[in-house]
Amino acid sequence: MSRKKKSRKQDKKPTQTTLDPFIPGGFMHHWLKYVEFMSPEMFSNNVFAVKVAGALLLNTAAKLYLVDYRLPPATIFAILIGDPRTGKGTLMKYVRDVIHDTNLLSKEPFIKVIGNATAEGLRDELANKIWIKKKREWDERGAAKVVVQLWERAHTMVGSKWHRGLAEVLDQAYYGATISQRRMTDGSTVVAEEGTYYFSFLWDVHPPHWGSLVDFLKGEYGFLRRVLPLRFTGKLPYFRKGRPPPEAAQHRVEAAKRLARLADIGFAVDLPDMPELEEAVESLELKEDYKSMLADYVKKLTAATIMDHLLGRLVTKLQGPDIFTLHKASFKLFKNVSFVTKITNSNFCNFVTRTVEVVTNGSVTSVISVTKLARTWLQTLIENAVLTTISDAEVYEKIEKRRSSWRK
Repeated sequence: MSRKKKSRKQDKKPTQTTLDPFIPGGFMHHWLKYVEFMSPEMFSNNVFAVKVAGALLLNTAAKLYLVDYRLPPATIFAILIGDPRTGKGTLMKYVRDVIHDTNLLSKEPFIKVIGNATAEGLRDELANKIWIKKKREWDERGAAKVVVQLWERAHTMVGSKWHRGLAEVLDQAYYGATISQRRMTDGSTVVAEEGTYYFSFLWDVHPPHWGSLVDFLKGEYGFLRRVLPLRFTGKLPYFRKGRPPPEAAQHRVEAAKRLARLADIGFAVDLPDMPELEEAVESLELKEDYKSMLADYVKKLTAATIMDHLLGRLVTKLQGPDIFTLHKASFKLFKNVSFVTKITNSNFCNFVTRTVEVVTNGSVTSVISVTKLARTWLQTLIENAVLTTISDAEVYEKIEKRRSSWRK
């Protein structure tokens, strides 16, 4: 008996630190399985980056907000930093494919994918109305926009005059704030109002260009603290053909089905106070920019986990008003979108969340506090994020100093 008890205790230990808290039947379960079947090498080398890409899809489709003093959107601005042939473009293709299927399965396409965009181009994509100077009237641009930017080799923007001002627009989009700009060509004014758009991005960059990209973007807007830079490692095989099994397509469709159900519904998650994490982040020997970035993304990934559990439980019930009651939020967000702040008939969470179930090997094994879940995300972010950068300018400065010392 004692041996059995010990073995049971040993089995439970890994659940305290597992980073697989995604419920079977939820979006993340199918997303992870899809990527694993499609590209096992890339998946095994970059599991965390794949999870972040999944959280980007989930948070964006769900129009997920965090209940805070400024009600920030749980948007994800992630950059994959890796050498050629690591699979960065492959992961971005899988994101694009799931969005494509999501739009096919929803009543109307509601997620738009864009690529390279200038500051003016991004404003135009997000705008909900334009002031036409000649007509002296507003031209309404239709329904609210959910936009995902997938930009391969994003470092090509460095030094481009067309991308000046992009950091300012991205900084405003990170918080879903109102963005406006007067066009110099025709005098019209483009406006993307707060609560009419939701924007996330996934970029990739090669390591030698990372420093110059940071220098180009951070400017005076503190953009560095908005971006989650992720290591992307490994090498895809040259000659082994990928023959994904039929299960890959099944998981892709199931993942898209779950996102498609979120077309006209949004969510606001109210996380509990977590003083323990406050101390943990403050004690890190990092720049304040990195501390702020880690704190933001811990909250966003924790909210994504909660959202995934909710969606997994209610995936077949979101259309039925008798299953749960929508408690609409009082904040002004997205016309024709119902925002859920509390689920009446759910014993899982009421969005003032204290506990979340942890799933290991496809079965529920324990219940942990949200604080412990958030701490696990924090630890994994520290392990996987690129938290140091040496810019090209700094490199050249060091070289010049060495040369000067040699001359002396």
